[in-house]
Amino acid sequence: AGVGTDARQLYVEHAQLKVLLAELDVLPKDHPAWPGRARNLQSIVAKHAQDEETRLYPAFMKAMTAEQNAALSTRYL
Repeated sequence: AGVGTDARQLYVEHAQLKVLLAELDVLPKDHPAWPGRARNLQSIVAKHAQDEETRLYPAFMKAMTAEQNAALSTRYL
């Protein structure tokens, strides 16, 4: 997959996470489905973070110029 495809996948995953968070927000905490949905969200977030750190960020950094990498590092680190 290319960087553009990876970026789109990140966008889709972030949208899915927002939906899950919204569902948990309106679902009563004592509802039988709440713990399972919360564990599902936790699992998705952990997988997503691992994928970003080990595969996607390195691919994005490799696709950028040294100047672009430096600008992002200065801005976000």
